[in-house]
Amino acid sequence: MNSYFYRIFLPHTLLTIPAIYLAYVSPVLLYWTLLFWVMLGPIGLGIGFHRLFSHRQFNTYRPVELILAFLGTIAAYGPILFWVSSHQAHHKFTDTDKDPTTPNRGFWHSALTWNLKTQCEKEIVLKSYPCTILMRDPKLMWLTKHFFIINYLFLALLIIVNYKIALVGYVLATTIERLRVGLFVNYLMHRPVIGSYRVAETSDSSRNLFWLYPLTAGFSLHNKHHAYPKDIKEKTKWFEIDIEYWLCKLIQKR
Repeated sequence: MNSYFYRIFLPHTLLTIPAIYLAYVSPVLLYWTLLFWVMLGPIGLGIGFHRLFSHRQFNTYRPVELILAFLGTIAAYGPILFWVSSHQAHHKFTDTDKDPTTPNRGFWHSALTWNLKTQCEKEIVLKSYPCTILMRDPKLMWLTKHFFIINYLFLALLIIVNYKIALVGYVLATTIERLRVGLFVNYLMHRPVIGSYRVAETSDSSRNLFWLYPLTAGFSLHNKHHAYPKDIKEKTKWFEIDIEYWLCKLIQKR
């Protein structure tokens, strides 16, 4: 296992246990879970790390860019440079053994453990255009370099302010987001499950998944995304939902 497993994944997983208990005895705290999940998941990782930094689907103002980078960082899924580079590798080597998140290595690898292994750190691609932009940006590289300490300090600050909000709001939201990306995007959207369909001919197994629209805010339009990864609009049919697209349009640089 790599340093991320011991320094982020394991502590967050252990803290999820009391978080679930607190949510059970005080369900009103789940409103904080929803708030943190929206900020860290669809906004921080979905719009920030994925659409902006991984694919450069749109341009935005510098303060907004830095806010998105910070939100994606405290989502605790991985440093921004690692996130972007591993996602680029996923697109370049989809469905092959060079794809870091490939379902071909099994359910648990794709859905949960791929970024916990030392091997995955050696498989990422740093030569892509988005990664080149990141490595030229000192502020984004600072977030990458100090990923662990930023997450420690943020969690510690939240605990000092209100430990219940820290656990049920923040920690539980990061766990939900890790499962959302791993289980839904990495695994299910590359498998012919019930409700999945394709809208574009691609050389990979990517699929759209309609019953995940509410939970993915646009991520579930995966086949369209693999066909045209730089397109900001993932929606191709009237019934599809791409909430992230509208949020991107709101913050897009005019």
